[in-house]
Amino acid sequence: MAGKKAADLGMPLVLDVSDDGHAAIALYERAGWRRVASARAEWLNAAGENALLHYYVSPETTRKPAQSEQAPSVRRQTGRAGEMHHSSGEIAPAG
Repeated sequence: MAGKKAADLGMPLVLDVSDDGHAAIALYERAGWRRVASARAEWLNAAGENALLHYYVSPETTRKPAQSEQAPSVRRQTGRAGEMHHSSGEIAPAG
């Protein structure tokens, strides 16, 4: 399942829901999905208007990726000759 694989990798899923999908919106919000944006679609809803879509990201994952799954470390040299430091290479989540 895509949801499990994304969670295993520490990646959120993204979905969109039409504003008239009240039951779906309630379900996702109860499950912890977070609305991050809304925009008008190019297609028309039943009222003949451009549909309003809400974009959601999945709840935060509880497991960080294993070290072997993370981006490789980056080495950089500091001001002192020969001294090296590691940077994790992790990308901070938005928001």
